[in-house]
Amino acid sequence: MSNQLLEQEQQIKTNIIDAFQAFYYRYKKQNIYAFVVEVDESFIIQSFLISTETSIFDETENKYQYLLEKDKWSFNQWKYRQKSNSPHQFSSTSAHAVEIHPDQLITHLFEHVFPDQVHLTQLDSLISIYQQAISFITKIYNLDLSRILFLIHSPIQKNIILDTAQQLNPSSSLLFEFMAHIRISKENPAIKSIKLRQIDKDELINLAQLVNLFEPYDSLSVAHQAYLLTLEPKFSDLHTHIQDLVKNIAAMNDPTLALDKAEILDRINYFYTV
Repeated sequence: MSNQLLEQEQQIKTNIIDAFQAFYYRYKKQNIYAFVVEVDESFIIQSFLISTETSIFDETENKYQYLLEKDKWSFNQWKYRQKSNSPHQFSSTSAHAVEIHPDQLITHLFEHVFPDQVHLTQLDSLISIYQQAISFITKIYNLDLSRILFLIHSPIQKNIILDTAQQLNPSSSLLFEFMAHIRISKENPAIKSIKLRQIDKDELINLAQLVNLFEPYDSLSVAHQAYLLTLEPKFSDLHTHIQDLVKNIAAMNDPTLALDKAEILDRINYFYTV
């Protein structure tokens, strides 16, 4: 790779680091739980977003709250966003936003190096550069990677967020929560349109009772009981979305990836939104 291309790659990494740093110094006391690089269909960086735990409404009111719990992973609801004028410079134009012209370094980088595989390789390159930036950021700010996610989001190519989340982040309950939310959100339109049969309703009731059975809540025991449900003859007769929910709960054999009681009950309630 030429010196020019290496410099361009470094500029992209610096752009990501600078964006995170600007957010971090301003919002670190609010506990940032996600940093998102938003790209277009060509993987050109359009903007950077964060959200904080303090932003989410709870029983302890504060002036920073604006986000409902159900919108914790709804990027279009997040207020804290930056768009850059250049790979290195940010200038604030409002309390929460900055105007930018999207940098196109990824495109230039790979049109020269991999002309026949530009699309796929651009994403691979962005992931690699992002991983380098995350490594630097983690060391500099001594971040606990179980409490913050680094993500790539494209409003057009929606599968990218899940495809890349596990590449960018170590396993954690926060990562599992995010992935479960995205998957169930994708299923929501179908779930809202289905009519539950009695067998489906009975199984959801059984599942809710199972979750409430263990006090204190024990994710491993719940996962084991959910696995036993998958072995019952009637399981294959359930609606596909309910089967998927039970399978997801049964897969929680790693405590670091487990959903808590409230999250499972919340997902059960999705089926009653018709």
